[in-house]
Amino acid sequence: MKYLFSLPLVVLLLMTATVSAQDNQQKLIDDYLKSNFKKMGLSQGDISEWTITDQSTSTQSGIAHIYIRQEYKGLPLFNGLATFALKEGNVFMSGNRMVSNLSDYIRYKAPNLNPVKAIHAAASKLNLDLSSQLKVVNTLSPQHFIYSSIEISKEDIPVRLGYFAVSATNIRLVWDLSIYTLDAKHWWSILIDAETGDLVRKVDWVASCNFDHDHSSHSSKCETPFPSAGNQVGISPASPGQYSVFQLPVESPNHGVVTTSIDPADTVASPYGWHDTDGIVGAEYTITRGNNVHAYEDKDDDDLPGVSPEGGAS
Repeated sequence: MKYLFSLPLVVLLLMTATVSAQDNQQKLIDDYLKSNFKKMGLSQGDISEWTITDQSTSTQSGIAHIYIRQEYKGLPLFNGLATFALKEGNVFMSGNRMVSNLSDYIRYKAPNLNPVKAIHAAASKLNLDLSSQLKVVNTLSPQHFIYSSIEISKEDIPVRLGYFAVSATNIRLVWDLSIYTLDAKHWWSILIDAETGDLVRKVDWVASCNFDHDHSSHSSKCETPFPSAGNQVGISPASPGQYSVFQLPVESPNHGVVTTSIDPADTVASPYGWHDTDGIVGAEYTITRGNNVHAYEDKDDDDLPGVSPEGGAS
């Protein structure tokens, strides 16, 4: 006997199963937060709004890794993060940066600047000449837009309203946007204060070094978008979480000696270390690639991966 299935029906069943799994994961985390918010130093209000931002499930262990972000009245707190591991209905927290008593420190709730003014403010802070009219490419929500500006950026400019915790008690309403400069030397991630237009944070996603200076000096002129990592060059993993590096601010072998960096990975961004991407013991990569970054040469300047240094299993 032959069985015929409609492709739309199969797709619908798969989508339904996926949604059901996500709903179950959300409920498990919600139950965990409601039972443990006091231990986490949070209030009930702090756990009332959050969203899952990313998730992955290991095909070997069956462990689901869930990343959530705290919200306030529908707006994301960009650095209010927590990570969880789920298996067989059990929930384990592996990292927490949710802000305590968030509502007490919200200074303003409506932006004084619109997204266009935020982009102009960012361009001004970056000394970029923006004179043409910005065009909306997509409206993802009333607080999230995509703008096109070939005058200053190689890529469309995403702009999203949300909050950012400068400190535990200093919460700012900000426009989050990114600008990839036309010379491809900088890809700026910018936070602009939505009330004043001031620069709250600036991070360059492009790392670069200037070697056109006296190499007898040990002063560094390297810029890196990963200051928390603290390492300019990772040579090889000696053991899990242990690296032989030229530690910042040492910029090259001409400027210093190799030192050992132990467990430099951020516990929220990389709960299983830099190279373990599925939570199972053992690194998925022994090259300069991991769960957050893939570093490679691009001598053709085409943004396609070239050679990545291979450290080997040992």
